[in-house]
Amino acid sequence: MEKPDEFLFDRKSESTPFDQVVELREEMIDIAKEQLEVIEPALCDILSKIIEEKPDYVIFLDKGARLFGTPFRQYLSSLHLDKNPKIGFYNDDAVKGAFLKNEPLKEVVNRDFSQYKGKKVFFIDETFSSGKGALALRSIFDIADINGKYFSLSQDSRKPELEQGDNFYNITREEYDEQMAVMHKDERFKIYGNKIDILFSKGASELYVIDDQNLPANSLYHRTLPRYQSLPSSAEKEVYDYSKNSGEAPSPRKYTELPEGMTWRQYDDQVRQINFETIKKLKGMIYKTLLKIKLSRDVSI
Repeated sequence: MEKPDEFLFDRKSESTPFDQVVELREEMIDIAKEQLEVIEPALCDILSKIIEEKPDYVIFLDKGARLFGTPFRQYLSSLHLDKNPKIGFYNDDAVKGAFLKNEPLKEVVNRDFSQYKGKKVFFIDETFSSGKGALALRSIFDIADINGKYFSLSQDSRKPELEQGDNFYNITREEYDEQMAVMHKDERFKIYGNKIDILFSKGASELYVIDDQNLPANSLYHRTLPRYQSLPSSAEKEVYDYSKNSGEAPSPRKYTELPEGMTWRQYDDQVRQINFETIKKLKGMIYKTLLKIKLSRDVSI
């Protein structure tokens, strides 16, 4: 029996003019080159600690740090260590939400962190911004009995804005500042002094993964999905119908002009190819940076 024809549908459904897509991806590569030079010492320090302390897991926080996962796995495997950590990814929106609402973390801990009980786990973030994720993890380490450490490759130079009046959601600024001061003295937390408000990997991750949009707004479960979804070719007409239906606003794509002779199916196919090539190139750049560290730094193996 023949397999039915399929195509990869873009869940994000961009409508950016095609020539601008190419320019934006090239710009992303240029920014990554500059930022990788800045964060190279941080990457070296994290690698040194992984080699020396032999964690059971190294978890990259979705979506911003996700891009570093594969290059780290590839690099660590090349060292032929006695013990390689398991590389994983975790969407920490749930813990951030619980922190902001000042809610108990037990439900999130039982669902997402029970497998790490008694284990040594490194959590790697791309940019330390408001600190809500790090502060939540600090509590989770103790609640879940995790021998955990947190690393952030860069830090946002902007002071976090209060979300509601004088409160950081359900936490006062005073309480928030007190928790931050304690965390900065905690040796389990390393926030490197690279002043980069938005690391390149945050935008790059959106080229191939997205947040699950089908969960309830108040859900304590958050997950990351592939940006491109496999659909049968029979669904193509429905997927690419941008005419205005009764009671519905038309898609932004209805007002975007495509290059002559190009269909939206072809647009998605070509944008996907550009996105995948960009991700492949960025991962290659990260891996080369790690190899450069191996050659130029005195890292004990």
